[in-house]
Order: sequence, then structure tokens, then C-alpha cells
Amino acid sequence: MKRLEKIISLASLFLLLAAPAAFATPYVVAGDSIQLTGTSGVNWTGYNGYGAGVMNYYVSGNGVKTFQIGTFCIQDNVDIGWGKYTVGNVSDIVGWSTSKPSGDSAISGEGPLKGDVNWIYEQYANGKFGTLNSANQADFQNLLWYLQGEDTIKNGTPYSTIGTTFSTNSAWYNDYINNYVNGNLAARNPSGQYGTEVLNIVDASGIVQQNQLVYQPVPEPSTFTLLMVGTGLLGLFFRRFRAARNLS
Repeated sequence: MKRLEKIISLASLFLLLAAPAAFATPYVVAGDSIQLTGTSGVNWTGYNGYGAGVMNYYVSGNGVKTFQIGTFCIQDNVDIGWGKYTVGNVSDIVGWSTSKPSGDSAISGEGPLKGDVNWIYEQYANGKFGTLNSANQADFQNLLWYLQGEDTIKNGTPYSTIGTTFSTNSAWYNDYINNYVNGNLAARNPSGQYGTEVLNIVDASGIVQQNQLVYQPVPEPSTFTLLMVGTGLLGLFFRRFRAARNLS
């Protein structure tokens, strides 16, 4: 019996440890505080007088220690300053607000996050393109805006305030064409969900600020399976241990 108990305890411990570290990853949720700062070490890129590229946020709340995330914005027509904000909503909607939870259909680019944006940001977040320098950040940012429809021409004039341009020779654009478009990923995954979400930021007055992208996929089903099996075996071990003590 002791040998069986030892096997059960070791097996359960192994399964619990084998569950991916996604459960330990701090996720950004509605209500979290976000601080965008310009202190040394924050890799923020200026582009033609506008912010374009990686912006680093310090996130606190949700019962976790303050942590840092890097993010690209998904709206080029909304400014955000160096200050403290609150995450009003984390979803797949660009331009969410309490009054317009589905975004404002009258504004180009607002509404559901496009599937190709979701996919290519996942590629970036998983290190597909390595560490982007300042120029590359701006180029990648402009491609995100383009794919989301932020540069749409309205009333004969460009909607984009910075005249969105990007290189068709870049690694990320070619990756998008070769794998998403020609690979027909949209047909294989019509939901367009790849782990990218939108952080809809609000200020102290509840006014919606510039939306940001964040990669935080839901743990795979296998993660939950390992955790449940490990927990079940551990429970079995303690039940046997308690029964053995009652008999002694």
C-alpha cells in the first residue's frame, strides 16, 4: 500500500508541475491600473510627431504584483498621454465603451478586431520577427493600422492622421501574405481568434483612450486536463492516507 501511495503522490506531483506556466502568467483584466511612463528603459518610438511602435505599460491590480507588458496601439486617431489609466474592458472589440460596447460603426477601424491583425500580432508576440528596432516598430505599427482599416479614405481624404504607410518588403508583410493570405488561414480559422486581445483604456473620467493590443491566449485544454488529473490523483492519495491512519 505504501508503494502505491508513493506512486500516486509522485504521479500527481509530476502532472501538476507539467501543466504549462500559463497559469502563473499575469493576465490583464478589466479594472487593472495601467501606467505609461517615459522613464529610462521604456522603449517608446516617436514617428512623425505621433507615437507608433512598442509602448510599455506597468500593470497593477488583479491581486498580482506589478508587471510590465509591451503593446502596440490599434487606433491611430486617438492620442494617449503619459499618465495612469484603467483597463475598462479586455475583448476583441476595438473602440469599446460603456455606451458603445461594439465600437462606433461610424468610425473607420472600430468594431471587431480583424482576424489578420489577431494573427500577425500573435506572430510578433511569439518572437517571429525578433526584436524590432525603432524604424521597424513604426512599419509594423502601420501595417496593423492598415489591416484594421484605420487608414481608410473617407470623403476623399485619408482617415489616418499620419498617412499610414508600410513596406511590402518587410518580413512581417511577407509572412502575412505567404501564410495568412495565401495559406488561407482565414478559411481554416473563421473565428479569427489567435490569442490577441484589445485593451480598451479609460481615463479617470471614464473617457475611452487609445486602444492597445495584448497577447494573452487562453491556456490549451491539455493544460486544464493535466491540472485536473494531477489534482484528482493528489486527492486520491490524501483519501487513502487518511483511511490508512483511521485503521491504525
